[in-house]
Amino acid sequence: MGSRLPLHRVPTRLARIAIALLAGSIFWAIIAHSVRVTGVGGAGDFTLHWWAGNALRSGLSPYAVINATSKAWPYCSGYMYWLPTAVMLTPFTLLPLTAAMPLFMGVSVAVFTFAITDDGYWRLPILLSAPVIYAVSGGEVVLLVVAAMLIPTLAWLAPMKYTMGCAGLAATLSRRYAILFALPVIASVIVWPWWPLAWFNELHDVAGHYYHIPLLVKGGFLVPLALSRWRRPEARLLLVMACAPQTMFNYDQLPLLLIARGRIQVAAFALLSYVPRWLNDIIYGPSAADREALFNHLAPFIVACYYLPSLAIVLSRPNDCTVPPWLDRVMMRSPHWLRGEAVDPRRTGVGSTL
Repeated sequence: MGSRLPLHRVPTRLARIAIALLAGSIFWAIIAHSVRVTGVGGAGDFTLHWWAGNALRSGLSPYAVINATSKAWPYCSGYMYWLPTAVMLTPFTLLPLTAAMPLFMGVSVAVFTFAITDDGYWRLPILLSAPVIYAVSGGEVVLLVVAAMLIPTLAWLAPMKYTMGCAGLAATLSRRYAILFALPVIASVIVWPWWPLAWFNELHDVAGHYYHIPLLVKGGFLVPLALSRWRRPEARLLLVMACAPQTMFNYDQLPLLLIARGRIQVAAFALLSYVPRWLNDIIYGPSAADREALFNHLAPFIVACYYLPSLAIVLSRPNDCTVPPWLDRVMMRSPHWLRGEAVDPRRTGVGSTL
């Protein structure tokens, strides 16, 4: 992420497709076996999307059918996603839940793998990182949203996790990304004008229990130092991610792994990504606490092991990427030391895209 330096040999599109299909097939097989052993309970948070899609097919509101007080829905804290998420995942409801979840995760891993090999194989260790493992085993949508950060033509997937989607928009500053991000949201509001209020009420009921804003967690106050590198997309990504409410359970922090550059840095970051859960188990014990307590315990560890290393990497890089002219004009009013320098990526190999 950030600069497009030719770190390694760029793979051909055919090689990327082959690797993506292989990775997707491996993860699909593992998750399919796991769900077959554990049953419906092993489908994780994908359960909510599957039920939301079924609700839409029945002409019902997911926000009314799936709610925090219903004991009929496992993993239930209400449906806190934008409606386009349920719409996009509705085709998977044509399959039984135990088949739909592994298939969705296999497809997600394949798309994600294709995206991270865009400029080399050096990001492949991310596939073994804690965010990817937890996302796949938990039936999360984050892989597709992060893939959209690297391939802006996939930005129509970004509303599936709107907080990450906004971070991707800040990082890419791409007009195409913005338009594709907005289209499914606008279309859903035109068709179902009621859903934003229903979603807000659902979110309002539980936001204080399960989500944290990293900026407000111990150590998070340092992250705004990334503003000194505002020209770099990874700095903007880090800043918006630090301001976004998120689940402190590793997978929501997946975009931060894009900040690492080179095999060694990526592999080190992938290994470091497991440390928060290890620290939690050492200090608080491996027994599962209730979710609210678990997320409270993990929050400072995640800031320490994800956000602060990301900040250190960002600060180690010069503030010298190209940005859209309108942003340059705005920042011309800032102090000279903060303005940085626009570098032509065609001349130096340094770009401003993810």
